[in-house]
Amino acid sequence: ISAAACVHAATAFVKDGKPAADVVVERKAADKAIDRARTELTNWVFKISGAALPVVSDAKQSKAGVKIVLGTPKTSDLVAALAAKRAADFAKFKGNDGFLISEEGGFLGFGGKTIYLASATSKGVMNAVYRFLERNTDLIFARPIFAEDGFGTIYGHHADLANAVTDLVDVPSFGHHRNWSGSGDWGAGHIYRH
Repeated sequence: ISAAACVHAATAFVKDGKPAADVVVERKAADKAIDRARTELTNWVFKISGAALPVVSDAKQSKAGVKIVLGTPKTSDLVAALAAKRAADFAKFKGNDGFLISEEGGFLGFGGKTIYLASATSKGVMNAVYRFLERNTDLIFARPIFAEDGFGTIYGHHADLANAVTDLVDVPSFGHHRNWSGSGDWGAGHIYRH
């Protein structure tokens, strides 16, 4: 196999405006912030691509070749297993809202893939969702009061979306990421970088 063949090909989660992935949110423990993270992910993907990503509560229910798993070790058995396997990374999230985006499975396009948007905290999962959107779309969040001429969040329309982030561990320099709208309301859902 040539070295070029081993280069990661981005994993499609939307193709031709149709879902190519399922979102998995297990119900091991209810969490409103995780539900909000799921809503933010599915809503923005729909607005950008027109694809309504199906949401399942059990990965075994999914028929898609790609699964996007959202959660913490407390809310998801899948994330708990990932946290055990990547204990050193999850240890970095103690006392902060850091997160990881990790893609596992498949080789050269064969076999199913799982994309984890995970953290030790539900706010960290929200951070992971926003970073996933930032890295895989042209979505730009802007707080209307700071945006020129009153424009807010902007994005293009794309029928194909793919994950190019195979392994990202993000730990904030300070205790928490400073990227919320300032209201403290999970419903605000806008990134603002200082």
